[in-house]
Amino acid sequence: MGALEQLGTMLTGLVWRVTGRRALGRRLVGRADSDDDDVRELALMALVSGGERGVDCVTEAYSRGSTSTSLPQVLVSIGTPAARAELSELTSHRNDEVRRAAERALADVSAIDRYDDGDQTG
Repeated sequence: MGALEQLGTMLTGLVWRVTGRRALGRRLVGRADSDDDDVRELALMALVSGGERGVDCVTEAYSRGSTSTSLPQVLVSIGTPAARAELSELTSHRNDEVRRAAERALADVSAIDRYDDGDQTG
């Protein structure tokens, strides 16, 4: 079933990016924690490629009680002010694992910012 689930995830991402249907975005969020590495990566890539729509999906997921530790990296990859604001919010999440994932993600953002500013020493 792996190949079919992968294909389904790719199609879900494509249709979501074209239509913006929230239900499809929620489906991608649900697949972001799949046990199948390929399905998980496809879902995460689709969310990132959605830009601000991806931020909205992540924000909604956490407001609905998600405890995904994969989604903060989506926000890092999107990198918009809204994505960074959501990451900051997640550092006070009630779930310890989500909070730690958000803190690691913010550290990644800081490293990217330092690199972009010319401090390429890390």
